[in-house]
Amino acid sequence: MTAPQESLGASVARMRERLDEIEKAQAEGDSLLALELAQLVGDSADSILWSATALARRVPGTTWTVIGGRLGISRQAAHQRLGGVE
Repeated sequence: MTAPQESLGASVARMRERLDEIEKAQAEGDSLLALELAQLVGDSADSILWSATALARRVPGTTWTVIGGRLGISRQAAHQRLGGVE
């Protein structure tokens, strides 16, 4: 079963929905709802990053150095932030 891929897809879909809701809230002048939804987008982005990291870690040769390089951070920073996916 490919649960991380399913989780990644679900997280992306949830983020798209939230972005649409933010746009609607702003158009309707509800800036506080837009703020609340923006927080949810951040949560979705974190979920996407964790899921993508889990998928990447399953690829042989994908080290924390490689992941850090792709994220523009050090190996140590990548591991500190995302090491819990293992």
